[in-house]
This record gives sequence, C-alpha cells and structure tokens, in this order.
Amino acid sequence: MENKKVKRFVNFRPLFVLFIAMCCGIFACVNLFLNNILPVILVGLVLLFSAVFYAISATKKNFGTNFAKHFGTDFLWKICLVIFVGIVVGAGLSAINFSVKIQRQFQNGKQHILSRVKEISASENDTIILLDKIAVNGNEKHFKIKAYISSQTTDIEIGSLIEFDGYLYQNKLVANGKISTTPLVNDVQYNCYVDIATLQINGKSANVLDLFKNKIKMIFFDNMSQDNASFAYASICGDKALMSETYSEIFRKSGLSHILAVSGFNVGFLVSAIYFILKIFKTNKKFTFCFTTAVLVVYCILCQFSPSVFRAMVMSVCLMLGMVFGKRSDNLSNLSLAGIIVLLVQPLNLFDVGFLLSFGAVFGIFLLNKPFDKMCEKFHLYKNLYVKFVLQLVWASLSAMLGTVPFVFTFFGEMASLALLSNLLILPLVNLMYVTLVFSMILNLIFPFSFLIKFTEFFVNVIVSCSAVFSQFDMIKTFAFSIFSGISYFAILFLISPYLMLEPKRKLIASLALVVALSCVVANENVEKKFDHFSASAVSSVSSTVFLTTNNNQKILVDCGKDENDEDEIKFLLKSNKAFSLDYILLFNYSDSKQKIVCKIANDYNAENVVVFGKTSDSTKLGLYSNLGNVNGLQFLDGVNYSFENSAFEVSVMYDGDVLMAESIVTKEASILKIEYALTPEFVEKHKSEFLTYDFAFARKYKPLYETLSIKKFLAFRLCEATTKVDCIANYDLWTNA
Repeated sequence: MENKKVKRFVNFRPLFVLFIAMCCGIFACVNLFLNNILPVILVGLVLLFSAVFYAISATKKNFGTNFAKHFGTDFLWKICLVIFVGIVVGAGLSAINFSVKIQRQFQNGKQHILSRVKEISASENDTIILLDKIAVNGNEKHFKIKAYISSQTTDIEIGSLIEFDGYLYQNKLVANGKISTTPLVNDVQYNCYVDIATLQINGKSANVLDLFKNKIKMIFFDNMSQDNASFAYASICGDKALMSETYSEIFRKSGLSHILAVSGFNVGFLVSAIYFILKIFKTNKKFTFCFTTAVLVVYCILCQFSPSVFRAMVMSVCLMLGMVFGKRSDNLSNLSLAGIIVLLVQPLNLFDVGFLLSFGAVFGIFLLNKPFDKMCEKFHLYKNLYVKFVLQLVWASLSAMLGTVPFVFTFFGEMASLALLSNLLILPLVNLMYVTLVFSMILNLIFPFSFLIKFTEFFVNVIVSCSAVFSQFDMIKTFAFSIFSGISYFAILFLISPYLMLEPKRKLIASLALVVALSCVVANENVEKKFDHFSASAVSSVSSTVFLTTNNNQKILVDCGKDENDEDEIKFLLKSNKAFSLDYILLFNYSDSKQKIVCKIANDYNAENVVVFGKTSDSTKLGLYSNLGNVNGLQFLDGVNYSFENSAFEVSVMYDGDVLMAESIVTKEASILKIEYALTPEFVEKHKSEFLTYDFAFARKYKPLYETLSIKKFLAFRLCEATTKVDCIANYDLWTNA
C-alpha cells in the first residue's frame, strides 16, 4: 500500500533559513578566532550534514522523495543547499572582516595625528570630538577616533582640519575572550587624549551631511535645556553620546532605554506621513515608492545606519514593494532579508547588543502576537474596540519583551521590575512627542519658529518625569543565559508560533519537553562554583582588579577598577568564575571617585566584608557607611600587617612615606605581591628579602595594564621595563595551585 503523505509541518522560507545559517557561520568563525572549539564543531557538523544530504539527493532522486514521505516536506534538499551557502558566506565574510580589523590595529602610544572634525560635543570639563579622514604619523588610516581635549575650546568647528600629538588608546575588537562592539559602532577604533599645546587648526573642509546633523542638533540645544535637548536629539537621530548619566539611568531603570534608539515606529511614522502628503497631490504608486525610499535612505544615513533603523527601512521597502505590485508581503521573510543585508555589510554586527535587541523584539512580535490574539478571541476577551486596542498593545509589548529576554539577561544582568507597565503608559506619550519633535524640527529648518521647539519641551518634561517615577522601583536581577539556553528559548517560542504547523497536542508536548530541558540547563549555569584551591584571574581592560579564591571557598575581589565605567568588566570577571557572591572586597589606594562602583559591586554581590586599607577621611568613611546597605563588615585599616577571623589569607601593605606602593595577599598555597606604582631601585633593594618570600608579582607596566611574573623575574628587571606585556584574560586562571 502506498504511504500516505504527511502534511508539511513548516513552510520553507529561504530567506529565514539563509539568515539563521549566516548567523551560525559568523558565530562559528569568530569563535574559531577566539579558540572556542565547541561551536565550530557543532556548526561544522551541520555544514557536513547539509553537504552530504544535498549530494545524495542530487545523485539519488528517490532518496529525497522517500524522505519527504516520512518527514512531510520535499524541500529538504533545498533547505540543505541554503544552509550550506549561508554558513559558508557568513563564515567567509566574518573571517575577512575580522582579519582586516585586526590588521588595522597598532600599539597604543603617543602619535602625530592629522584629521577632520566630524562631530563636537562637550562634557563638564572636556571638549569631545569625533575625527575622520585620519592620518597617523603620515600614514592614512580608514577608521575614526574619539578625541578628548581637557579644556573648553570654541575655535574648533565641524569640518575643521586639525593636527596634534596625542596618546592613542585602542578600543580592542577582542576583549575578555569575546567580541567588543565598540570599534564597530561608527568605526571608532581608538580614543585619544590631545596634547593641547600641539593642537593646530589648518583650515576647514566641512561635509554637507555633518553640517546638516549639526544644524538639527543646534535646533534642540539652542531652545531646550541641555539634558532635554540631548534626549530629543537621541529620539530623532539615535545618537546617545550626549545623554547625561542622570537621564540614561532614569530610562534604564524604568525599562525605557529603547526609546533613545530610533526604531520601527519612527520609520513607520515617516512612511505614513509621506504617503499621506503625496496622496493629497495624487502621485502614482511608483513615484511614491521611489520618493519614500529615498527619504528613508537619507534618514538611515542621518542615523548612521544603526541596525534598528536599517531593519525598519528594509521591511518598509518590502511592504511598499508589495503594495506597488499587488503582492502580499511576508513579515518573517522581510525581517530575515533585513538581517541578511545588515550582516553582509558588517558580519560582526551579530555581536552588537543593539542588533540583537532590535531583531529579537520584532522576532518576538511576529512569533507570539497571533497566538495571543487567538487566545483572546477564544475566550471572548475583545469586548469592544477599546478593549481590543488595549489588549493588542499589551500583547505587542509583552511579545517584544519576551523576544529580547536572552539578550537582556546576558548583556545587562538585570531588568526593570515594572518595564511592561511603564511601556504601556509612557510609549503613547513618546509617540506624541516624536510627532511634535519631527514637525517642529522640519519647520525650524525652514523658518525660525523656535517657540515650537519650546512647546515640544513640555512633552519631553512629562516623559522624563513619568520615567523618573518608574525608575524609583528596584531592578530585578536576572540569571545567566548561555548560547545553548538562548537557542532552546527561541525554539520554544517558535513551537508556540503559527509558523510551525503541528497539532496543538504535539506542540504542547514538544514545548513542555523543551521547557524542562531549558530549566535544567539554566539551573546548572546558575549554580555558584565551589572552590577548593587557590586561583587568581583578571580582565585586561580593568586589570588592576583581581579575583582570588582560596582552598576553603573564600572569594576575594581585590580593588574595583577606577570608576563606575568599569562595572561591566568586573561583572564579566565574576561571571566567568561563576561567582555570585563575595566574601571580601579589599580596597587599596581607595578614593571617593570609586565609591559608586564599590557600593554597586558590594551590594549586587552581597559582599560580607569590605576592607579599606590606608588613611581615609571621615567624609570618605561616611560615604561608604551610607551606601553599603548589604554589608555588615566594613573596616578601615591603617597599618602594615593584617589577618582576618575565619579567613584563609593574610594581607601586608608596603608604604613609601604616605604612599601605598604595594600589597601582598598570602594563602597557604601561594602568595601574591601586587605592585601599585613603579618602584625605585632603592625601594626594591630595601625590601628584596621580603619580596623573595612571595611566589608571584602582579605589576603595573603600561597604564592601565598589569602583568604577572615570577618574583625572581620581577626582581631581575626591577621596574618591569624589560619584560613582555601580558594581557590577563578572565576565561583562564592566571595562576593556580590546585
């Protein structure tokens, strides 16, 4: 009897499969560069299976037919071909891009720079300029530099050609065993501190686009307070560089950070407005499509082709094409096409949090909106149009949040407790604000109607005030999410979605099985590691901070970076060691500028003891006492040798006059000497016998980098000038005596 053909359980979407395959290829290739072999093996097996299956299907036609009878689709050989092409293209492009980025890099140090000023902003003490058209020591470079001038200067303008000597600090493409997206955003690969004495202005060569952006910026800054103007400018152009820390914190804690990035709503509004205006003039569909597309391209350029804007533009263009030719547009394919184009332009965008959040939110909406809608219809929840509108708004916000859960958990480690409620109440006001901002901005580009900008500031104040109320509620700490947890999570969402055409019972069984598997994986990832040996680890970008463990599972953090900007790196260090709590935080050369980061780390990781070494003022003590809410053991020690009750280590401190020069942490298994400043030969000679009692030296060489070396090697080189610089990677122990 002939086998009954099984119904197809999924529609073949080549663009979606190609997008996923490209992501896999890029991820595997970059992990190969980072020496992470497991993802390479897994993707390699998928690539091998696809090639073999396609080859067999091409040579044996009956094989594909028989396979289709059992698994419900005759498109498997096409899927294998698309997967093979996607992985190869993604891996190839990322390998080329990665290699080119690495080759551009050169050693940090003082350089002679010629450049053009692209953007100008100001902080409290510095003038900050973005530079392009770079030449370093006479050699042309194809990247941008963010330069800091330690004074307010009015001579530099957009387009100024400047020449100066400055110290370049590299924004590393690879940091802490992972891709850093800082060099990818606007291609800013170096920061630079300008020697003001050498600064010269050699004329002007302004770019029309830069002048236009600056004109828009000044419309807001000339008619609003600086904080409100920076918020308005970020809402229109997606540029958050000018946002104050206060406003950034308000929107972060209220769960509204996404309103600072230009999103699909902004693009949708532009398209709707253009269509409405052109409809009045009765233009034909093709002219409307071409004109609208041109405006969207200009807007993308204005927003520097951020992934969210580019994604929305591609999806809008696909939707308009369908309207022009009378074809129905597929949302998932449109989203996939946008992702493919973004990754073709810059494959490493796959590791950018903005890209992931933007695509994750829209993907969540496409997967979950229909199931929510069907549930409401089944239980007759749509009583009237008003209730339907409110519930659909709730489902859209909830779907977007669920689509970003793995990325929020991975990159931020916390989320706003009332994020859903704040979005439901404030987003309509944000939409109204955006409309008034755009219209008043366009009118002010033509006529000096400054009163319109002042009027729109009312909406800005309302939004900021409402957001500030929600920001008062505590943040919810999230758990760790690995790549495998993320894949399982999205597989569950895909099972729930209408894109997988299985019977409800089968969907339910498969979903429950995946939920159980995901729960087990996540639980295992979030069990705190037990240490039964001495180890030490650090991160290169905040290498003055060291994480130590002892044989009785005591976890010690030595120093907390220089300020709150180091928070993410310190948390990465602790997360890499699966440390979710701390027994001790030891602080040497503590200053008030470190108070915020120390209190944040101590409270977030429930540190039992915080110990400050050296002389401290009463105001410094009061500041720590006031802000260390979860810490019982706060101590201030001003001596040389210390031991702590129920601890497996001792601390000694070395002074040169009143300056704390070095400290040591000694356990039963190993001893470390951590050097804070360059030691004079006289100081080293004086303490030589004491130094020889230690196993390792952890010494500053090139600020802010440290290196670890044997104590004998340190003494041989005295000031460490002849030794090789060593970057400290948190994924591996620097030294361990297990």
